[in-house]
Amino acid sequence: MDSLRTANAVCAAKKSAGREPSDRNGDGGQPAAAVRVDRCRDCGFCHGVRRAVGRAESLAAAGWNVFVDGELVHNGTVGKTLEKKNVVTWDGFDRRWGPRDCILIRAHGIGPERRSWLRGLGCRVFDATCPDVGRSAGFILRLRRRGYFLIFFGEENHPETAGLLAHGGKDIFPCKSADELAKITIQEGRPVAILAQTTAGIDTFNAFASRVLEKIPRAEVVPTICSSTRRRQEELLRRLETGSYDCAVIVGGHHSSNARNLSRLAASMAVPTAHVETAAELQGMELSKFSRILLASGASTPAVDVDAVERLLLFRGGAAAGGA
Repeated sequence: MDSLRTANAVCAAKKSAGREPSDRNGDGGQPAAAVRVDRCRDCGFCHGVRRAVGRAESLAAAGWNVFVDGELVHNGTVGKTLEKKNVVTWDGFDRRWGPRDCILIRAHGIGPERRSWLRGLGCRVFDATCPDVGRSAGFILRLRRRGYFLIFFGEENHPETAGLLAHGGKDIFPCKSADELAKITIQEGRPVAILAQTTAGIDTFNAFASRVLEKIPRAEVVPTICSSTRRRQEELLRRLETGSYDCAVIVGGHHSSNARNLSRLAASMAVPTAHVETAAELQGMELSKFSRILLASGASTPAVDVDAVERLLLFRGGAAAGGA
């Protein structure tokens, strides 16, 4: 958000040659240049988040008191909405479990030891792990059985990373830079595989994997970045590479890995970028200074939040909505 405010001063100097001023301005001030807002195709929940939220809602509707083992997904709006439906984040402290209490495993998944511990608490345990995260866990278990040493690229304190590393045990090494490989010794001839967090940045992972392959040519790259993450990042870059946009707005939780990566990618294209969780965070920004805005969202962002941001952009900029 600060990057957008800073960029306002730069973009104010840009002239809208050949454009007719709009006859209205959402700020109630002088007429602004006409603004176009283009919305990326993949906005709103990805399939994994939709499945997790649906599971939580259906359990609550069936009369369960649902305690989620951590944030179900990284989005404040989703959390508040679920709380109203008797779905709350469990604080992890021991409690006296009632017959209609249940624990729901979050979309990010957990390790096998944590899963066994939850099942020993004496209440029902349901699973909302994203299928793509479960697929990555399956890769890890199968590769371990085949004797592989695994190099994992992901955010150090992210819950998905923690859960997947727990599946790898001593056979997996969390790594943010290929230079960190100097800390370990890999047995000569032992097969090596490189995996990534499902919501990792495609560009940063590819760069990382290339560096690892320079050091360990025999290593194999396992495709674990999920299809939704890949589509969203690729579309964002493809659109921004046209040079048609002078602003990008990313809607998503500030703790969301995929939303942060979208924001980082947009900023890397030297485009003024705002990463907001709700439309309220756009208040005070001089949006009418931009002539064409690209709107994208993280995978755990509800469509209602994207719609609200789009309405505000259209209103304040005197804008027209663009096609996908």
